[in-house]
Amino acid sequence: MRHYTFSIQVKNPVVRDEVVLSESQIKFIHLEATGLNQYAAAKFCKMSRGTLHNALINFNSQTGCHNAQGRVGWALEQRILIVENREILIAPEYRVVY
Repeated sequence: MRHYTFSIQVKNPVVRDEVVLSESQIKFIHLEATGLNQYAAAKFCKMSRGTLHNALINFNSQTGCHNAQGRVGWALEQRILIVENREILIAPEYRVVY
């Protein structure tokens, strides 16, 4: 499986001017936005909760967010996640098609 990363120019920098996110981190934040907790998201992605936790810790250290609500809000503010027809979706430019 290929592992894509995205370099995001931050609109309102909290910690850095640029944040580098993996497709997995974006997917985890999307799952949090849809209401899954870390345990359920890890199970959904068929990976350990520790791996997911480490990815989110990396995200937190780059953005200054400290919980799921902050991560989702940050992703919405940066237009990584978008609201369309009352659904939260990953923005097209951050979707990876295999």
